Amino acid sequence: MNKFLKYLFLFSIPFILLFTTIAYLDPYNFFHSPEGRETLKLDNGWLSYTVDYRNNKYSKIIFGSSRPNVIKPKNIPEKDWCKLSFGGATIPEYLKAFWFVAEYGKVKKVIIMTDVYGYLYSFGSSTARFDSKVDLIKHPYKYFTSSLVLESVYEYFKEKLTEKQESYQKFDDAQWQSELDEGKNRSIIKPSDPKELKMAINNITSQFKDVKEYCDKNNIEVKVVTPIISAELYQVFMKYAPDVYDMVLTDLVDVFGKVIDFGYPNDYTMNRANFKDPFHLKSDTVYINTLWGNDTNYCRIIDKSNLKEILNSKLTY
Repeated sequence: MNKFLKYLFLFSIPFILLFTTIAYLDPYNFFHSPEGRETLKLDNGWLSYTVDYRNNKYSKIIFGSSRPNVIKPKNIPEKDWCKLSFGGATIPEYLKAFWFVAEYGKVKKVIIMTDVYGYLYSFGSSTARFDSKVDLIKHPYKYFTSSLVLESVYEYFKEKLTEKQESYQKFDDAQWQSELDEGKNRSIIKPSDPKELKMAINNITSQFKDVKEYCDKNNIEVKVVTPIISAELYQVFMKYAPDVYDMVLTDLVDVFGKVIDFGYPNDYTMNRANFKDPFHLKSDTVYINTLWGNDTNYCRIIDKSNLKEILNSKLTY
């Protein structure tokens, strides 16, 4: 019996060391406050932002894909904001995050960042990726066996041992064009039959309706915002998916009453220097100054009074 226990103990040593290391490094701050901690996250917000919400129960949340991730809560002049915005997330996934929050705590204000690309990217999508993060949060033991956590721990030690710090590399023209082609490809693969396309859009819009009804019923202030995209990407959507653009804006205005639209050509969006790539900004300044200030230089408020005029304008540059 003693021999068996000895072998069992020896066998368990690697696992004890591994689990202790994970608990100590805690790359997603599952057990620790993030203050003063150096961690390495590889999840584009999926787990880190969800854990952050679970730990702090913020009352004001920004939902979206990777586009809102440029916004730093510390730059927001109003307290108690966080992000549940995830790299590559579809609309059903970040709306599933809304329902997670609705169940988990008291929400006062919501910003949803979405656009025509969000719709194109969401046709036929599921919520499995976000569901898996919620499952991990509800079952903490899974944190120790999560491939994402294990990979983050591995990369942490790798970075420390090699002393190699990765830096952002500026997109060259070929990479920039590749991202524009991604917008084109998403526009082309939309349902070709008009009835099927309308049905697909209605399916997503109905999810927004449920969110709006819940917000109205529970006195939650909700704003819908289209993200800032490069003027070149806007032109891609106008060329290959103008019908989707019209239907999406019409539906969003119909559901929410108005849309704060950043996604159109102007002096800011025409300047590549403001972007990491056609989809993503380098700075949150315009968002901060507009959504939490009085600057309206780079947005337009779309409601039923001017929707038709804006849809007919189809801006070029």
